[in-house]
Amino acid sequence: MLALCDYLAGQPDRFLVLALLYVVHRLDGATALQAALQSETPRVQKAALLLLDQPPRSRGSLAPEQVIQRITASDEDLRQTALRVLQRHPEWVKQATALIERWLHQPDLTTEEQTGLRGLLLAFQHDAAVQQLAGAALASEQTPSALRFFLLKSMSQCSLNPLPPSWVEGFARAIESPATRRLAVQTVATLRVSSLDERLTRLAEDASEPADLRVEALSVIVCRKPELSNRAFDVLLQQLSAQTNTVARLAASEVLQRSRLTDAQTLGALQTIRGDTLISPGALLGAFQVSTGVEATAMLLEQLAELMRGSWQPSRQELENLVVRWPAEARAGAGALRGLLQERDEQARGRLARFEPLLADGNTVNGRAVFFSSKAACSICHSIGDAGGKVGPDLTKVGAIRSGRDILESVLFPSASLAQGYESYRVKIADGEELSGIIVRQTADTVVLRSASASEVQIWRSQVQEMDRAATSLMPEGLEQGMTPEEFRDLLAFLQSLK
Repeated sequence: MLALCDYLAGQPDRFLVLALLYVVHRLDGATALQAALQSETPRVQKAALLLLDQPPRSRGSLAPEQVIQRITASDEDLRQTALRVLQRHPEWVKQATALIERWLHQPDLTTEEQTGLRGLLLAFQHDAAVQQLAGAALASEQTPSALRFFLLKSMSQCSLNPLPPSWVEGFARAIESPATRRLAVQTVATLRVSSLDERLTRLAEDASEPADLRVEALSVIVCRKPELSNRAFDVLLQQLSAQTNTVARLAASEVLQRSRLTDAQTLGALQTIRGDTLISPGALLGAFQVSTGVEATAMLLEQLAELMRGSWQPSRQELENLVVRWPAEARAGAGALRGLLQERDEQARGRLARFEPLLADGNTVNGRAVFFSSKAACSICHSIGDAGGKVGPDLTKVGAIRSGRDILESVLFPSASLAQGYESYRVKIADGEELSGIIVRQTADTVVLRSASASEVQIWRSQVQEMDRAATSLMPEGLEQGMTPEEFRDLLAFLQSLK
């Protein structure tokens, strides 16, 4: 056993690890595995946990305390293994509950204790006593704000349906408190809590609240109240035109996409994003499927033609998906748009060659500033090191794995090849609502989508009617048109330098 543990403590490849685990499983008894559990090497402890929890060892070979103490381990694999073992033992809930209660009453939690508490809450989320403890702590004004923040973030990762009444009450109390209101609304948006619609509607209509918070509230209720009041539409339009706040613009466009807009609202929104390289008109046109006004149809087609001559570059499939939902008079006038698309496609053949000279002689320092600016908005979706978003691929080493020409092509034609794991999906659910984003988490029961604005929403698989991989990337085409040639040259130099 000692020799095998020495091998595991080294750096064997995955297949050798599996072979060694099989040998240990066949040869060693519970006593030897208990000794291995005291190893300083996380991989050895992980192996001991897994094997002590499997036949032919008896159910009593592994004590709950031995597992619970490892959910605060610094090693991620060991923590996750401990959590998986805990989830197979609902009979250990008494020990887990005692520790949860103790941590919830501590004035401060270490990083390790926070990790452990989150793990226990998720592992035993179906237990009524654990639910009540968490809900009561969230609802109480005596609970420190930092702990309430922690609970909201942890609860947003749960997979409970329906949500416990104590949690819904906790969310309501957290919304009432200015200190926790924003995160509470975000959590309610992720979990799609419908019972708080009335409170969120008041929040969305309250002009004294920050505009981005009102938009967040609208994102929760829009699926059940798709018609927008003048106040609600005005705040969305205000955020849509906030050129210095990229996240606000994306969040507003996502709410508009899920709304049922009037003809005037559709045209107003399209007018607002004219010349905008970040917000695609295609994201705002879903509501036009119910329009029948001839005058509005003509105005819309004229508006779309103007946008296509500018920065909007829809794919052929995207345009056809829009046209098929339009009324007859709009479909009849869509031929001109197809003609513009054909012209665009012909011009695109020489587009890559036209921009290739910009791959040389750029300034990397200036390029970094462009990357993190609201103008280019690259950092909203992409990260470099610890900075940036998590919607698109991490670009920390992009210059080492992609040629300059590949980088240029991915900016000019983002839908040409989608990075594995960052494909966008369109999901239609039972109430007719459509959501889109990349899949960031999924279980046998739920799928969690993350949108371009980095907001997340949890969908129950039982509610899913259709789920298809989108043909287009969340990253819009035409972003280079929002930069000067010098800025684009510098951005390309910066991306090529990331090695």
